[in-house]
Amino acid sequence: VEHSHRLHGCILPRRVQNTALATDVLDLLHEFTSPILDAMLCQRNAYPQSAVIGASVFQLASGADAAQKEVAQLIAAVLKQLGEN
Repeated sequence: VEHSHRLHGCILPRRVQNTALATDVLDLLHEFTSPILDAMLCQRNAYPQSAVIGASVFQLASGADAAQKEVAQLIAAVLKQLGEN
């Protein structure tokens, strides 16, 4: 059995901040056995903008600061989950 493709955790992508739906989804995710990573990607214009220009959010102007911070937190959370930091 190939274990490298096993689910190690989950995130809530494109979260709309400060909504009851986001809270409800997080509560539901806690019922699963996979851990929920400490990082979330919120709904931001920087993500589709970066896709349009074929870049990452780190290559966008300073208006993408929040998205850059979220991605950095996601990277750190994934590395922590994998035991690599």
